[in-house]
Amino acid sequence: MKISCISHQQWVILTVTGAIDSYTYPLFSKELDNVIRAGYRKVSLDLQQCSFLNISTLRYISKCHQKLYALGGLLTFIVEDQELIELLNMMCCQEITIAKSMGEIVAA
Repeated sequence: MKISCISHQQWVILTVTGAIDSYTYPLFSKELDNVIRAGYRKVSLDLQQCSFLNISTLRYISKCHQKLYALGGLLTFIVEDQELIELLNMMCCQEITIAKSMGEIVAA
């Protein structure tokens, strides 16, 4: 798994390439924690090149979504895979925002 992190305007976009499994989950969660602790409130996960998410990752994403929502922030997702979109919708309590590109996220 590889994670790249870029900031664009008020957004931070984390792009995940490869699988997030029990071995790579700690790296992923640490990276997302660091972004939130740094004070960013508009975070987008680009999961277009992510080949696998384990259940721990889905639970963690849901917790981060709720945490940012409570802080007045937003966690959005760049993804086209319908099955993953359905899983994200089930796991997150609040409505989620899905986009097909970073441009859609930043324009919103």
